[in-house]
This record gives sequence, C-alpha cells and structure tokens, in this order.
Amino acid sequence: MDSAVRYGKLNNGFTYYIRKNEEPKKTVELRLIVGVGRIHEDEDQLEYPHLLEHVLAGKTRNFPNVKDFFSKVGGYSSAHTGTRLTSYEARIPSQDKQVVKNGIRVLRDWAQGLIWDQEFIDVQRAAVEGEMRVYDPYRQWINETTEREVLKNTGYKIYGDDKRLENLRNFNSEAFRRYYKDWYRPDMQSAIVVGDINVDSVEHEIKRQFSELETSENPKSGRKRITSHIINLDGSNQFSTVVDTLHQELNLRLIRLRPNFEGWQKNGEDYQKMLLQQLYTTVLDKKAEQLEQQYDPPFNNFTTRYGANQIPDYQLDGSLMSVKLETDDLLTLKKDFQRALIAWKQMHLSFNQSDVEKAKTALLEKYTDAKWMKSKSLSHRYTWHFSYGKAAPHPEVEAELVSDLLSGINLEDLHEFISENGTLDKNTVYIFFKGTDVNMPDYGIYEQWIKEIDTMKIKPLAEQQTITTLTDVVDIPLLNVMDEAEIIENEIGVSTVNLTNGIKVVLKPSKPRTGSLVNTIFLQAFRPNKIPVQNRQEYLVARVAPQILQHMGAGPFNKFELDRFKREKGIQLDFRTDKDNQMIYAASKSEDLPELFNLLYLYLEDPRKDERGFDAWKSDQKLKLEGKGFRGSDYFFMERIAASWYPQIPVLKREDLQEIDVEQVDQALNKWFSSIEDFTFIVTGDFNKDTLLPLLVNVLSAFPAKNEILPAALKHINFPVKRMEKNLELKNTDQVYISLFFPVKVPRDIKTLVELQLVSKALHHRIYSRLRNGSYSPIARGEWMDFKKGIFAFRIDFDSALGNEEKMISHAMEEFRKLREIGVEKEWLETTIANEVRTYESRFDNFGYINFWPDYLQSKLQEGEDPVPGILNYGTLMEHFTTMDDINAAVKKYMKEEHFQQFLGYPEGHHQENKPLERCNIQEEKR
Repeated sequence: MDSAVRYGKLNNGFTYYIRKNEEPKKTVELRLIVGVGRIHEDEDQLEYPHLLEHVLAGKTRNFPNVKDFFSKVGGYSSAHTGTRLTSYEARIPSQDKQVVKNGIRVLRDWAQGLIWDQEFIDVQRAAVEGEMRVYDPYRQWINETTEREVLKNTGYKIYGDDKRLENLRNFNSEAFRRYYKDWYRPDMQSAIVVGDINVDSVEHEIKRQFSELETSENPKSGRKRITSHIINLDGSNQFSTVVDTLHQELNLRLIRLRPNFEGWQKNGEDYQKMLLQQLYTTVLDKKAEQLEQQYDPPFNNFTTRYGANQIPDYQLDGSLMSVKLETDDLLTLKKDFQRALIAWKQMHLSFNQSDVEKAKTALLEKYTDAKWMKSKSLSHRYTWHFSYGKAAPHPEVEAELVSDLLSGINLEDLHEFISENGTLDKNTVYIFFKGTDVNMPDYGIYEQWIKEIDTMKIKPLAEQQTITTLTDVVDIPLLNVMDEAEIIENEIGVSTVNLTNGIKVVLKPSKPRTGSLVNTIFLQAFRPNKIPVQNRQEYLVARVAPQILQHMGAGPFNKFELDRFKREKGIQLDFRTDKDNQMIYAASKSEDLPELFNLLYLYLEDPRKDERGFDAWKSDQKLKLEGKGFRGSDYFFMERIAASWYPQIPVLKREDLQEIDVEQVDQALNKWFSSIEDFTFIVTGDFNKDTLLPLLVNVLSAFPAKNEILPAALKHINFPVKRMEKNLELKNTDQVYISLFFPVKVPRDIKTLVELQLVSKALHHRIYSRLRNGSYSPIARGEWMDFKKGIFAFRIDFDSALGNEEKMISHAMEEFRKLREIGVEKEWLETTIANEVRTYESRFDNFGYINFWPDYLQSKLQEGEDPVPGILNYGTLMEHFTTMDDINAAVKKYMKEEHFQQFLGYPEGHHQENKPLERCNIQEEKR
C-alpha cells in the first residue's frame, strides 16, 4: 500500500482510503465502493444491482437530487455496476470545507440512504432498459453468443440480456429490497477520498458519519459468491456451431483462452506474470497488425484482449481471431481455415529480441506516465485494492519495480509464456456461425486439418520494411518567403498570415494538460465545398474521393505502408468533405511536422490508382450502408435527416457503389483535391509561434495552388424553415431514434448567443431528467442551421424502445412547453452561469484530448466573424449582464413550435411487418 494513504477500518467493518494529492489542485475525488455486483445477485434479482445503482445515484435520504447537488457546487457524479463491485463517484472543488463534508455525506447516503420511492424506481427501471439497448443488435448477438459459448464449460454461470430485461420489467420489490439489505452493509463497503484535502479532518468526518452504519446479524458471505464464480480452464479444446438466420455465410471465431494476470498482482511474482502477459500482447498486437496490412488478410479481425474486455470479472484473458470461410467447395474452405491457423503460428514464431525490447520501452513509458499521480487514477488504484486485493503502491515505487522486473525478462521467458498460453493445443474455442443454407464438414474434418498444420514446417513472418522518411520521394520546392509575410496579431493571441498562393494560416498556441501532448501540433484546414450538385454522379464521386484516396495510397506507397509510417511517426492525417466544406485534419509532434507536410504533399501531387484499395473502400462502405459500422445505423440517421432537408444534394446509396470506378475517382482527385488554394489552416497546440511560423509560411507557400475560380455551388441551398415530419428506415437496429428540431430566426449578437446557450442548457436539464426513464442518453442542445441567415434550432435527440416512441415524444414536448411557460429558476441560473463561465474560460489556455480552439476559430472565420469578442466578452456578459428576466424573455421569444420538425428512425420494414428482428438458434458440441 502507498505509504501516503491513510488506510483504516471502523469497528463495523467499513474501510476507508484517504490521500492528500494536488493533481489537480483544488479538487477532491470521492468514491463509495460497494464490494458487490452481478455475481451477488440471485436469479430473481437479475439486473437489480444495476437498478439499485441508478436509484441511489439519483436520489438518497438527504439528497433528493444527487446530480443537482454536485452541479450546484461545481462538481459532477457518476456510478457504475460491475461484476463484483459497484462504484459511486464524484468530483468536487475543495476550497469550501462544508462542500467537502456534504460530499462525504453523499457517500454515507450511498452506503445506507436508500429512499423507497416506487415511482422513482420505475423511472430508473426504464433508464436501465434504455442503457441495455444497443446501436448494433447483430453485433451484440454475436458477442453475447460468443461469451456464452466460451464460458459454458468453465463453471461460470451467465444470463443473457433477454432474461435480465424480463426480470427488470416484471419488478420484484421483495427481491430488490433483499439485495439491498443483504449486501449494502459496512463490511462490504469503502470510502475513498483523494485530493486537495486535510487528511485528519476527512478521517474525522468519515469516522463520525460511517461509524453509525448498520451491520447485519447474519451476514451473507460475499467471499462464497466470489469463489462460486471462479472460472476454471480444464485444458480442453471446444467446437460449437451457431445457426445465423440473418446471413448465409460461414464465419469462424477462434478464441485462445488464458488466465488473466493483470489486475490481481499482490507481490513481485504476480507483477512478473502481469508484465509477461503485457509484453506478449504488445508484441502479438504488432504481429497481427502486420498481417492485417494487406488487402486479403488471413483473418477479418484479431484482438489480444478479448477476455479482459468481454468476459466478466477479469479472470480470463484471451486472443480472438475472426475468419470468414468461403464455402464454394471443401478445398477452398480448407485453404481459408488452415491459412488462418498458419498465420496464428507465424505470429508466435516471429517473436524476436528486438520486439521484446521495443515492448519493454513502451511498457516502461506507460508506467512512468505522470497521469498515474492524478487523483482519479489514485482513486482507481484503491478501488481495485479493496475489490480485488490488488497491490496499490505509490506509482513511483511501482514504476521502479516494473523497471527492475523488465530488465530481467528475456526472449526465452516470453517463449515459455507462449508455450503455456499461446499455442492452440489447449483452451481453444472454435465457434462456427453458419447460415441456415450453408453446409459445413464435421468437426472431425477440422481436427484433421489442424493435425496437418502441426506437421508443417512454418516460417516466421518476414521482417516488415518501414518507411523512415518521405524526403526521398517528395520534393517540396524550397522557398524563403517569410520576410515577405505580413503577420496580423489580435488581443487573444491569434496570429494570421495570408500567403501568396491563396492560403490563410491562423495560429493559436496553448499549453498541454498532459505530458503525452507536449509538443503536439494540430492542423485543421477548411475551404468552401464548391462541388456542383447538378450532376449526381460527379458530385458523389468527388464527395467520396478523399476517403478513397486514403484507401489507395500515394506515390510508390500503398495504404498499409503509409498507415504504418503514420503510426510510427505519430502522425494523423484525414480528409473529409461535407455539405459546406472540404476539410483536412492533421496532427503530429513538432519534430515530425515536416514529414506531415511531405505526406500531405504526396497525397495532393501523386495519388495512386490502386484497384485493390478501391475495392477495399467499396467493401467497407457497403458494410456501413448496411448499418454494420461502428455505430450501427445511428451513424446514418443524421445523414438521412440532412437528405430530407437538402434533397438537392445527392446521397450515396449502395447501388451507387457499382457505378463508381477508379478512373472517375482519379479525375475527381485531380480536379478537386490536387491543390490547396482557398484553404484556411488553423494551427493550434503546444508550440512557439516564432519558431513554427517560418516553417508554415515557407512550406505551405510551396504547395500547389490553382488560379481557376469556381462558383460557390451550394449558396442557393437553404435550410428549410418549415414544419416537417419524416419516418425514416434504418438497417440493423431494433429501436427507434428520434430527433426533434425547433428552428427559429434569431439575432447574431453576443448577448443573444449567451441567452441561447443558457436556454439550451435549461432545456437539456429538463429533457435529461424526464426522458432518462426510457432513453440511454437523451440530450437537448442548440445549434446553428444557417448562421449567416440567423437560423438557429433547439434540438432534442433520444432513443426509444419500439412502441414507446410516441409517449417519449409527448414527454419531450411537455418539457419544451413547460420551460417556455415557466422559465428558469434563479438558483439554477446562478449555478449554471458559474459552471459555464468556469468551464468556458478554462479551455482558453490549456488543451487536452478535446481542443477548444480549432472549431471555435473555424466557426468564426468561415462566417466572417471576429473571434475576439466571443473570448473577451462572452464570459463577462454571461456572468455580469445576464439576468433571470433576460433568460425568461429569451425562452418565450425563441422557443417556437411554428416550424417544428420531427424525424423518427425505425428498423427497416417495421411498419410493414411490425415484428422484432429474428433470433438465432444454437447447436453445440464439445470435443
């Protein structure tokens, strides 16, 4: 245990961890950890731990609205239910001692302060159900089925979401009360307080408040529940077949299971095992990445952390390989199957000393990162100490131990780890997902094919050739025009330079919040999209050409070679086109900025015509159009809404993919993406302006620019300020997506912008509170639909279960109208203004993974607005010159329903069939 931690246990068994820490200053992290979770539920209590977490996170004996309390003091709260722990967390400012005392009082209420309010419980039941809906039902079914097949012979009992939902809907109040009474007791709980605090005062407060917690006369054994859920690997391999009624394909999921050594370490030996596992997965990730970097890889997907991320309770780790098997004939099927398993062996045979040393360096950097001294990270350490018994030394002590252990690990140690945990001769699960009409051989045939591989002489993967620099193939002309550049600086530290080739460069340096972002520079470039919409085919090709460019590569290098170059250099480069703009997004460390410009120049000057890359783009796009992308059909809902607003603008459809060819793409790239005139480059991040500006001016001045003047083709396409109602059909979803818009014409002065922001916050506060009972994450906000014409819209977005959408819409409209009629309360407004000003102004001088400046500057520059007033006056106007009367007047003036627009995204065919997605059947066999 970290010696800086005040660790103790009260007479009733309650545990506490207290640590003073000033990273960040003036804040406190609070946690109440209950050492119980899903493995402690009885069969009639399925999903009740999650429900109880929702209820307590929202309302307790002394805090009728927990989130409001934390918001008013300038903090926030959250909660999470896991397998063997439930965590309630909050962050608050530390300056006010009474606020800290009240924060600890919330922890006390979370421990034993449940208010039995059936109406509120019902609201939270609906909220939990909303959380259980998924963006991609098919992927969810695949993952659930995989988990069930993997665990079915391990002794670990799991329940599917269907059974959990049924138990949630048929609420059993006695079972719910029983779970709370049995498990929410002091010997199963701990308080964690880390931050800018007086340790003695906090300890006194914990003893005062938590000593009164009631104990149980006949406590249930939490340890017994844990031991009954221990996962045992018996060393056998397992085959099973699952019938997939939605796809006439044959897909293999191969999972090699192993014990998870990460998260359980108590001593040096445990740390040694953990580091071997981390070295193994780090190197294996690189090997899999090497095989994936080809147009016909031996597997569709490969992950080394399947177990830790998918299997409950972190007991197992595992690698998962997904393979699509062609079933045209037995020889083709055999070839695909054996090729995947040969690839597995090749990856493991090719581990070398250089791989190990690189992995060691990466791990040591991870353990010495300054983020581990943040109060939130420290709180997480003590959470794992309490719940899993994991050691919690000072981060510097741990880093020193890791360094010593890594220095003693060699390639032979890793080979020994592989022989025990990486071969396919044991603890391997083969799951075949087959279509109803697909024939596949008996398992004995597969076993014979595996034996054949065992007799083969397999070579390790060849060393991968990497691009060290692009200077050999890129010849950017050397210019020295810095002396001619006129630099304009404003009051907020933004510098602007107009280059002779029609490029504008705008710089705004700021400081990084984390060590990993030191010397990181971000580029965000935009210019008006002038692609004409009159010719549908030409527009579509030009719109998608930047995506295709990144699939085909540039110069002598294909996509995979350039992707590897970007990864190794830490360079990001992405091209996009939307209705209004052509965009370039890029980032790199300052020392690699010349290589970033080399890469951009290469893409512009010498794009490849790569048929295989083009075909790969079409395959990816086909999956997205079928709702099988990362976010499922939610990804396309907004695009479908935009198509309703702007029917003049062509939208890519699946059938369009057949009409686009490489020659068309090459012509579009040459016409629309071979030069950078009219681009504005916004440069932000951690840099010295005087050092960086000469590089930017001299290099960007040498980039190709055309003198051809093209019309602003989309000027005449206006946002439709009118009533609209559309039911849209989406693929691969089993829920309804709802977006409601309330467009209105407004002035564009800063005072009005302040009022609209606060009204949007007030609307979100109401919508979230009301719709959370049936939606995963309801949100309300305001956005500009057409800034130049002063068209603003309040927007409400939420998801709903099928059949419940009309009720949810009715609730949303009720809250919209209540706000318009009643307005805002003084206390809410004062708290919100204080939080808004603090949050808004805190982003000016520092950046994290969210960077305020690029989007802010672009929004002002593309509309011809001066960015200075929004920085200097916005906070002052909000804090000192905005009253409750102003906001309530704005509510009545701008919250209009005259042009109300409603968009509903339904599952494809829902209105015709009115039935849920088909379920799939399972056939199993163990070998």
